[in-house]
Amino acid sequence: MLTERFLRMANHSKKDVELSAERQALLHRQLITIDEPGTILKDFNLFLTFIGSDGTPVSGKHDLLPNKTLLLLNEQLSTPYDIHFKRPRQSSYPNLNGLYLLARGSGLTRIGDMDGHSHLLLNETVYEQWQTLNPTEQYFILFEAWLFHSPLEIIGPHSDIWNKAAVAAWRWFFQRMPEEGMQIAGNTDARNQLRYTPKWHNLALLELFGLVLIKPAPPIDGAGWQIEHIRPSQLGLALHDLMINYFNQNIDTILRQESPTDMPMGCLQVIVQPYFPEWKTILALPEVKFKAGTYTFKVSQGWTWRRVQLSARMTLEMLSDVILTAFDFDNDHIYYFTYTDDAGRRREVRHPDFDDGPWVSDIRIGDVPFKEGKAITFRYDLGRRWEFNIVLESIGPTDLYLTTPEILEIQGNAPEQYP
Repeated sequence: MLTERFLRMANHSKKDVELSAERQALLHRQLITIDEPGTILKDFNLFLTFIGSDGTPVSGKHDLLPNKTLLLLNEQLSTPYDIHFKRPRQSSYPNLNGLYLLARGSGLTRIGDMDGHSHLLLNETVYEQWQTLNPTEQYFILFEAWLFHSPLEIIGPHSDIWNKAAVAAWRWFFQRMPEEGMQIAGNTDARNQLRYTPKWHNLALLELFGLVLIKPAPPIDGAGWQIEHIRPSQLGLALHDLMINYFNQNIDTILRQESPTDMPMGCLQVIVQPYFPEWKTILALPEVKFKAGTYTFKVSQGWTWRRVQLSARMTLEMLSDVILTAFDFDNDHIYYFTYTDDAGRRREVRHPDFDDGPWVSDIRIGDVPFKEGKAITFRYDLGRRWEFNIVLESIGPTDLYLTTPEILEIQGNAPEQYP
């Protein structure tokens, strides 16, 4: 659900800016090739090549790139970042963090299991489409993925909705920065502010897309990415004005979406195409397929757990019923399930009494992209905030005789529902 904070931010930003004739002319004559503007296409395609047909290992709750992968990949980029951390993480490399965000948010990659370990894999059908696109189409598909389809939970735990509305973050950043740019080295306040607006990965993406020009500073041990000076590019200023007007003119449509990531693919084409007519094709993502079988789950509440089994044909409403029965809870409060889809986006399925769906009565077990060993969350009784952890243990063959959910095993005493 969109937060009150985001609504305030959206309303605060609802002021059109004039797209001058000079900036319109700049957009009309801007060429997009593999080499310009910025290095986004060269580096992103290198990122996809690095993943390759075998994928690359990922780890942790958010399936991020391990240290060894970071070092190898960073060295191959057009402008490697000189990061002097003893134990760097993916977030230590804002350029890689931004590229990873786009790779997941665009739908070009997915998380899959190989030899019992999680890997970042190419989504082959989408990647085949990607290779047929011209540079303009690739550039703006990634541009749109950044602004509309890549929530921050892809790259770690964040409370900000919708990548802190990257359009709004971009606007605030440019509003504070004069056209001649700003000095960062030696300015502690300016450097600290970059952590929050636009955030390090967004700043790296602004540079990769050719929207800002960054002069690097010498590295400092333990201090991460060092910047001497930043200034906006003329393309950055022109696209900024174009995007702010699109955002403002479509704010009601945007706010009606159940999630900002539900904005349709290609939503920017109508405003971009008059200046870049080469953008003709929209990347088509495959629909999630129903996965048949018999699902065995381990459901935990603290140290207490239950093992239950359901058919793929059963609904999430039936899963909630068997969980509450297994833990001796009354079934008289609203609840919702949360899970992460293949692109890394957080999804929510709700009790029928919620005004907005999707609702548990409509979603079957086989419709949810469950992965063995990965958890989804069941939140029950929003006043008392009961939280159950659900882990898929296995998917077996379809059992035509399994017509109702079954409780297979009980471990530990159930917590008291109304202590």
